[in-house]
Amino acid sequence: MPRYGRLAGDNFKNLAALLFFMGLILGMVAANVIFKDYLDQVGLLGDIFLQKYRYTEIDGPSLLVYLCKTRLPAVLILIGAGCTGLGVFFAALYCGWMGFSAGMLFAMATIQKGLSGMVVVLAALLPQYLAYIPGMLLIFYGIMNRRRRLQNGHNHRGVNLQYAILAVLALAVLIAGILSETYVNPIFVKKILKNY
Repeated sequence: MPRYGRLAGDNFKNLAALLFFMGLILGMVAANVIFKDYLDQVGLLGDIFLQKYRYTEIDGPSLLVYLCKTRLPAVLILIGAGCTGLGVFFAALYCGWMGFSAGMLFAMATIQKGLSGMVVVLAALLPQYLAYIPGMLLIFYGIMNRRRRLQNGHNHRGVNLQYAILAVLALAVLIAGILSETYVNPIFVKKILKNY
């Protein structure tokens, strides 16, 4: 176990990146091989959808409630799982899932719109992902660091207090991301779509 503890504590960003990129590649392959016919029918980036989005008025408070309901439960479960022996497993699974989702999204954009679809997807991810990525890295670091410190015999109370502080900080960063996704992202995406 010492080798795992060293990897988790010192190179958590490398592990998170590896799992994310493995998921990314699997998502792209799945979109191109398994789901290609389905994605062609969905038309998420179709002209009608993009035209409607350009002129749709976004209801900020309703979007905020929706985003909190969809984003926060998984994060809270991940933080809770970090307090158990399964925390590292759930963190790894979540990293892979995030990569898989991104791979599907990028592949779908490329299948439907080519490189211009990639521009729309990148616009849709900003600026909230500038908060989501650091927030999730804080959680992953907290989970892996907690595991390593407990394995090395550190005081449970101190380890758990540090983990709680990191979790609260990560939640604050993620909530900032949700707020930016609610109130800044729609304006940004509409500006991109007007030039699309």
